[in-house]
Amino acid sequence: MDDTWTNEEVQNICQNKCVCLKLEVDSVPCKQFSQIYPVVVVPVTFFIGKNGIPIEIIPGYIQAEDMRLKLLGATQDKVETSSNNEANTSESMTSQSPCEEPLTLPYETTSFSDDEPFKSEQASADTRSAPSPSQTDVVDKEEQVQKLQEKINQRRLDKLKEAEEEEQRREIERRKLGKDVKSMREKQEKMKILKDLEERKKDKQMEIEARRKVREQLAQDRLERNSKFQQEQEEKRREGDIIK
Repeated sequence: MDDTWTNEEVQNICQNKCVCLKLEVDSVPCKQFSQIYPVVVVPVTFFIGKNGIPIEIIPGYIQAEDMRLKLLGATQDKVETSSNNEANTSESMTSQSPCEEPLTLPYETTSFSDDEPFKSEQASADTRSAPSPSQTDVVDKEEQVQKLQEKINQRRLDKLKEAEEEEQRREIERRKLGKDVKSMREKQEKMKILKDLEERKKDKQMEIEARRKVREQLAQDRLERNSKFQQEQEEKRREGDIIK
């Protein structure tokens, strides 16, 4: 990617239309950036609008001419859609050492490297033919970089807040579910108690009915025995009368 970023035409576009940042892989700024814009591969280039929404993401290496066209397209889109022609942001991450001169534009480019520390926006006349920006331009670009950093921090805070709110929502759902389960168990317990009472009542009624039938049977047996006894006595009396 060094050949791409050190290309004179690419640097010229970057100086005039973008603000570039380079972030080192595994650095704190890179980790903060990755919390907002997930970094899946390295190198990767992000074109980010002022509203913080990525315009385009380019993974891997890209030729200088292709990068030039991408930059022109992205910056032109912002010119056409922004009434005040405000800056977009292009962020580039690479596992190789980024070029010594950061690409400074009304855009912003960010690079990540394993062997080079995090760099803010700066000019480097030693490695490109374009002239260095004025002190005023440097200050302006530093302000833009600061705004981008603030925006990244704000996005990170927003995500943390969203995560906290999501956890609170889940906790409410868990509590509600716990209450629902408790209510269901209480209802089941009440139904079981009512069922047990009904069964006991039914058993008691069956017991009463059985006792009634036993009493009736005993009474019927007594009547039959008395009737039989009376008949026997009557027959004996008749036999006695006949003998006389």
